[in-house]
Amino acid sequence: MLTRPKKPLFVLLLGIMLGGCSSIRARDTIPAAQWKIYPGVRQDLEELREIITGQRKDPLWVETLVATMLLADLPVSTVFDTLVAPYDLYRIHRFGGKINRRRAN
Repeated sequence: MLTRPKKPLFVLLLGIMLGGCSSIRARDTIPAAQWKIYPGVRQDLEELREIITGQRKDPLWVETLVATMLLADLPVSTVFDTLVAPYDLYRIHRFGGKINRRRAN
């Protein structure tokens, strides 16, 4: 017999899915010149640092919700970034090669 999920767990999972994985967001927003390995993990940690140091000016309840979502997303981003690390290295190498050729001309 299946049981219904508890409402708080459902809301948390729904929020994580709607928020989007930081790995995907980072790959969409980071310019090619600034590309580094593990961009999703880096973005999660940077946003958490902003919340902890008080650089964000959001209400406390928003910061708490965002921090919770970022902490929940951190393991997912770590696994995803590890799986696509070969692509990241290829992209860094490919972009680096183009920059070196332009400088040589």
